[in-house]
Amino acid sequence: TPLLLADGRAENRAASAATLALLGDYGPLVEVLAADEPGRRLPGSQWDALARSTVPLALSRGARSAGRFRRAVEQELPGEAAEIVLRLARGLSDRDLADGGDGMLVRSLEHPSLVVRRFAAATLFDTVRPSDGDRLRFRPDAAEPARAEGVKWWRIQLEKGLIRRTPAGGLSKPADE
Repeated sequence: TPLLLADGRAENRAASAATLALLGDYGPLVEVLAADEPGRRLPGSQWDALARSTVPLALSRGARSAGRFRRAVEQELPGEAAEIVLRLARGLSDRDLADGGDGMLVRSLEHPSLVVRRFAAATLFDTVRPSDGDRLRFRPDAAEPARAEGVKWWRIQLEKGLIRRTPAGGLSKPADE
């Protein structure tokens, strides 16, 4: 498995990191999730699948596992980025959102680190449950001008107080539920 971490194929690196994470070794997982270099960066859907299948498990397996995940994040990412990723990985409660977490979430979309932007977008989308069209307004790995347009739209939603848990259907259309 460690040999696959150096593999040129993204799916092999992701599978290797996921396997090691199941064994409690989160360093390779965080390294793969944080990779930002061309040729090393996971495509968005693969990143999302890897994060969703490993991070909640790492945090829910008990204090020792969560501590190992935290240390891996702190070793791989610089201070502020590590703090934001850890906060977003744990998720934001309704109270967190009301106490300024909504603003932190939208600000994190502008972070220079791709892994922070990816965790922010995933948390935002899980919270607000936007329509497919609204989801496409912001892509964490898009070029900066395109990201800026998406952040502008999400800032407007923040100003309107709409960064809250939303039923399916999102911001642009009523929920079908």
